[in-house]
Amino acid sequence: MTRKRVHIVLSAIASAVVLISCGSTGKAVSTADLNGEWTITGAMGSSISGSNGVRPSINFDTANSRVSGHSGCNRFMGGFTFNEDGKNSISFSPVAATKMMCPDIETEQKIFQALESAKKIQKNSSTSIVLRSENGKSVLELSRD
Repeated sequence: MTRKRVHIVLSAIASAVVLISCGSTGKAVSTADLNGEWTITGAMGSSISGSNGVRPSINFDTANSRVSGHSGCNRFMGGFTFNEDGKNSISFSPVAATKMMCPDIETEQKIFQALESAKKIQKNSSTSIVLRSENGKSVLELSRD
């Protein structure tokens, strides 16, 4: 083989490895995995810890395609669509929320922004799920205790 041909073959192999590794991050998510309550640990690149003893959470009712939760201040509810087709796609309808005054409204805004931009879901482990934007950026990190 010529040197140029070896370079082309090696470049093709390296590209294939990168594409395969990017596509295999996380495991397929089932409705059984998703169903139930999750603690929100991160939103839009920021770590979420909660305040006043209240941890933000989200509850998925997969039987009725409903979502509800607590943003750390206000309660919220809405609908979602999850395609258990191996593509791990998810989307949320606009959420409705109570309107209490909150000292930390920024956290709530990040959570609602994350739900709006979530398009994909990735299972990292049995206790960790990440919602991602269309371009793959982590927008909402969830965990189970």
